Amino acid sequence: MALSMHKDNNNIMDSSKYVRYTPEQVEALERVYAECPKPSSLRRQQLIRECPILSNIEPKQIKVWFQNRRCREKQRKEASRLQTVNRKLSAMNKLLMEENDRLQKQVSHLVYENGYMKQQITTVSAATTTDNSCESVVMTAQNQQQNITPHQHPQRDANNPAGLLAIAEETLAEFLSKATGTAVDWVQMIGMKPGPDSIGIVAVSRNCSGVAARACGLVSLEPTKVAEILKDRLSWYRDCRCLDVLSIAPTGNGGTIELMYMQTYAPTTLAAARDFWTLRYTTSLEDGSLVICERSLTTSTGGPTGPPSSNFVRAEMLPSGYLIRPCDGGGSIIHIVDHIDLDVWSVPEVLRPLYESSKILAQKLTIAALQHIRQIAQESSGEIQYGGGRQPAVLRTLSQRLCRGFNDAVNGFVDDGWSLLGNDGVDDVTIAVNSTPNKFFGSQYNSSMFPSFGGGVLCAKASMLLQVWSVPEVLRPLYESSKILAQKLTIAALQHIRQIAQESSGEIQYGGGRQPAVLRTLSQRLCRGFNDAVNGFVDDGWSLLGNDGVDDVTIAVNSTPNKFFGSQYNSSMFPSFGGGVLCAKASMLLQNVPPPLLVRFLREHRSEWADYGVDAYSAACHKASPYAVPSARPADFPTSQIILPLAHTIEHEEFLEVVRIEGHAFPPDDVSLARDMYLLQLCSGIDENSIGACAQLVFAPIDESFADDAPLLPSGFHVIPLAPKTDAPANTRTLDLASTLEVGSGSIRPAGETDYNLRSVLTIAFQFTFENHLRDNVAAMARQYVRSVVGSVQRVAMAIAPARLSTQLVPKSLPGSPEALTLARWICRSYRIHTGAELFRVESTSGDAILKQLWHHSDAIMCCSVKTNASPVFTFANQAGLDMLETTLVALQDIMLDKVLDEAGRKVLCSEFSNIMQQGFAYLPSGICVSSMNRPVSYEQAIAWKVLNDDDSNHCLAFMFMNWSFV
Repeated sequence: MALSMHKDNNNIMDSSKYVRYTPEQVEALERVYAECPKPSSLRRQQLIRECPILSNIEPKQIKVWFQNRRCREKQRKEASRLQTVNRKLSAMNKLLMEENDRLQKQVSHLVYENGYMKQQITTVSAATTTDNSCESVVMTAQNQQQNITPHQHPQRDANNPAGLLAIAEETLAEFLSKATGTAVDWVQMIGMKPGPDSIGIVAVSRNCSGVAARACGLVSLEPTKVAEILKDRLSWYRDCRCLDVLSIAPTGNGGTIELMYMQTYAPTTLAAARDFWTLRYTTSLEDGSLVICERSLTTSTGGPTGPPSSNFVRAEMLPSGYLIRPCDGGGSIIHIVDHIDLDVWSVPEVLRPLYESSKILAQKLTIAALQHIRQIAQESSGEIQYGGGRQPAVLRTLSQRLCRGFNDAVNGFVDDGWSLLGNDGVDDVTIAVNSTPNKFFGSQYNSSMFPSFGGGVLCAKASMLLQVWSVPEVLRPLYESSKILAQKLTIAALQHIRQIAQESSGEIQYGGGRQPAVLRTLSQRLCRGFNDAVNGFVDDGWSLLGNDGVDDVTIAVNSTPNKFFGSQYNSSMFPSFGGGVLCAKASMLLQNVPPPLLVRFLREHRSEWADYGVDAYSAACHKASPYAVPSARPADFPTSQIILPLAHTIEHEEFLEVVRIEGHAFPPDDVSLARDMYLLQLCSGIDENSIGACAQLVFAPIDESFADDAPLLPSGFHVIPLAPKTDAPANTRTLDLASTLEVGSGSIRPAGETDYNLRSVLTIAFQFTFENHLRDNVAAMARQYVRSVVGSVQRVAMAIAPARLSTQLVPKSLPGSPEALTLARWICRSYRIHTGAELFRVESTSGDAILKQLWHHSDAIMCCSVKTNASPVFTFANQAGLDMLETTLVALQDIMLDKVLDEAGRKVLCSEFSNIMQQGFAYLPSGICVSSMNRPVSYEQAIAWKVLNDDDSNHCLAFMFMNWSFV
């Protein structure tokens, strides 16, 4: 019972007496608390008047009761949170102890092998000393060969269930030896964050056949729910094109055996896609754990023969799967193992690194699954809130549709209706068309989106490798990296499970009315769309068009949109007289360009590479009357974009957003385009400190209604780094991350190190709808546009590559500009001369110390040029200045001062400019400026002063914005 001090109106009772509230009084107060936990004074007085049973309680005591009630509620929530954290820590501790035991077993095994090898060397040496005859050597070799005869699998009867069960039991044993034993030499990936909210432990294989990745983590979902999510690989594995369960058979122990056929997308346009024919075994262990293990059925394993695939290369899945163990107090511990042989010898030598990288597998498959599970778990628990009125499931669906649409366009599968157009004599751009919109977009869309006389979708695509023929092994690291395998496969599975677990537990709260599953589906659709476009599978209907004589851009077309977009869409996006989808795609090799930095720049500075006339044409596919085919031209009319966050995964490694492109910036001759456009955009891998190996930016035009099942035609960029085969860190490297962030610390890395001799493959794909009579025009436009984008990306890459922002904290010097240390000294010296005060207290007189303090200054300090015949542009900014402008050092020099200041700020600066020139400085009042992302920024005060060089001549103008913050 709650207690309260009570004093009557006559002050007769002792004020120290405590009076118990009656049950009726508590019930009345609880009702009000449920409606309003913090009632105002008027509301409390009204409560006393409305409830006679509370008339003998003073308003002050009512206030105290509500305070205590809120305190108890807060304590209850905190206690519940601490219990949850304690359970997570206990489960994580158990997981770490098991991992430690596994490592101890591995150490013991290695010690035993080492001793055995020493003994063998000693024995062979002694035998060689006593008997060097040929007969002795031959007999010894024969005996050794007899002792190491490999295990032969007995031939199984394809029609005998007992034979399949034997394969399943062997698969289970081999999988468990990888998940919890020492069957594979695992190397943990660097960069995993510890703690209860960590994604888990991720490792990649070393010195094993194929590529393999392993992850183990904790999610707040029950094992059966986790198993259900993981089995639905199509919902979270972005590279999975289709997954068909052809046969299901129960086993005597309560498990099931499934025969499955899976198709995956190709990562580039230069190699065929892979498919798998596998057996999946689901069963329970004696300790209550669930196991889902899987392996390919081959002639060596036995079992039935899988379906033929003319357009795919049959890859082999070695024993892989999921071990799901229940936790005390709820939740599950998940062990994920992905082990695949992608038949690397069937691809060109230059692309083999893509198929030999365990890191790529981990990113795309293992980590993706774990992130997906965690996302769903947090969404279900209400921890994640999404805005915009969308349910998380809808947003995931949109992301998924963007990816799928892009992938389908790149791949251009024939069974989706894609066909190639003839080229213009150059094989650089491939044009593909798709004139079957019902198959491509689905049956639920009508034909209003396409003219009645026929139309379709055209895709222009290209893949490009720079210096590929002079150094054919350049792409080999892509297929040799276990970390890439871990990112794409192992970590993907673990992240997917954790995402779903947190969604189910309500830990993630999404706003905007979208369910977490919908958001995941959106993300999946984006990825799948992109992958389909890149791969251009023949059975999806994709076909190649002839090139124009240059092989830099590949064009594929797909005229079967019904199959491509799904049966739920109708043909409204395609004209009744015929049309389809065209995909233009290209691949190129980048040197010394970090993928996160490149993708972040492409996202934040769309005007640097995009043609908004082409964007408007793409957006017109959602309208009844598409515009005329535009001619690709440079973005001479830069427009502004506003990014509206929609959803993100737990670790913020991927986020879904809506981009609004304001239409007022189009040229006057395109008045019909002067309206806002919207893009659904999926961005991932832009955190330079994350463990991920790949980065991508995929987007698709949408209309204002933005329905959950809106058709998506994704385009975008996908960057995969070419890591070397050896995933283990070098012996001379340390984890001294702080030293790499110091200004001028002298910690310059050797040129041969991977981080600064980084090579990566960039795949670009853009999809367009087309009408049959305009297909060639759209193909020419798409080819020209992709070439323009490639040129823009090359210019951006050249600007980013030499900057090496992690060790060089100033932009590339302009002609006539001083070095960073000299500029820092000029800025501080000029401030002292003009104002009579120090800009900051200098602890050391060395130029290096001045630059450090200037860089880390809390206020935004930036310099701009002073030219009479040109608008001032920024030439330098410290870290706070870059944060305020939301830009990078490379892009800073493209920002003009008059674009940052608002109208009032420009007027104040103009009025004070004469004072600045005469007195050397001027104080500016508080105001509002705009970042490069069009976000308003407020500041309390600003000061502008002239920066003088050593000859006391005007060099530039400096600004300092004090106490700034985003509005």
